[in-house]
Amino acid sequence: MDSDVIATEAFDEVMDRNLKGLRAERLSSEAAVVEARRTLPGSINRASNYIEKLRTAGEWLPADEIPEGEWRAFGIWGMTDEIDEGRVKEVPKPERYQETVDTFTTVAANLSELAQVRLSLLSME
Repeated sequence: MDSDVIATEAFDEVMDRNLKGLRAERLSSEAAVVEARRTLPGSINRASNYIEKLRTAGEWLPADEIPEGEWRAFGIWGMTDEIDEGRVKEVPKPERYQETVDTFTTVAANLSELAQVRLSLLSME
């Protein structure tokens, strides 16, 4: 009987070490998952906000529609916390600014009128 115990003792020690290693690996994996679950939503929210600011920066807003005190350089609004106001210069209006505003106003009015006509035609059916 003692010879069987001696013969399997080395195997038992190796198996115990493997089990302890697997247990430690499982605990570290669980800790990584817990950390990711804790921090990932905040990271996603920050990335989403950043993307939204970049999207907004891609829009061209007339100067009178920009909220007072907002950053106007490079078209990125709402980033006053992240810049040195002393170094920011007002971005000049593009050429043909007023013509562009007038054209946009006309297009918006035409689209509105077209939508009204379509609605009246649909209501007649």
